[in-house]
Amino acid sequence: SRPESEDAAYRLMAVSQFDTNRNGRVSPTDFVLSAARKNGGHITKQDLKAISDVFDKFDLDGNGVLDSYEASRAYNYMQRASNMRY
Repeated sequence: SRPESEDAAYRLMAVSQFDTNRNGRVSPTDFVLSAARKNGGHITKQDLKAISDVFDKFDLDGNGVLDSYEASRAYNYMQRASNMRY
């Protein structure tokens, strides 16, 4: 287990990977735009559906944005489950 300060830094890093408008929250639009950016600006309709499904999976409280905990979990998942490098 990582120390709490390291967890906080990791969570902030995860948010920064997805938060395209830098407001400290990750919206569905941020999530899709960051995935497109990481994929050279191109995503297919199939990619869009998969990305949206991942967002929904990690929006644990269902409020429509990913907080730092949710974003860090989504980041880990995207790292392991896709060819996109974050």
